[in-house]
Amino acid sequence: MNKTFKIDIDRKKIEAIRCYLPDGNVEQLLHEEITKAANSAVDKLYNRNVPKKVQEFLRKTSEQKAVRKKKEDMPDE
Repeated sequence: MNKTFKIDIDRKKIEAIRCYLPDGNVEQLLHEEITKAANSAVDKLYNRNVPKKVQEFLRKTSEQKAVRKKKEDMPDE
C-alpha cells in the first residue's frame, strides 16, 4: 500500500545537508530515512494496538500464501 503524507520540512536544513553531502542524493537519502521512520511508527502502532491473536493469524496466513506462491512458481517436473 502506498500512502501519501504531507510532511513539513525545514528547507534551510535540507540546504545545509546538501552543503555537506555535495555528491550525495539528498532527496534519496531523505526518502530512505522517512521510509524507515514510517515503517517503525507503523510497527509500533501495530504491536501496541492489534491483538496478538490477530497478529499470529496474519503471520500464518502470510506464510501460507508465500508457500502457495512458491509452489505455483516452481516449474513442473
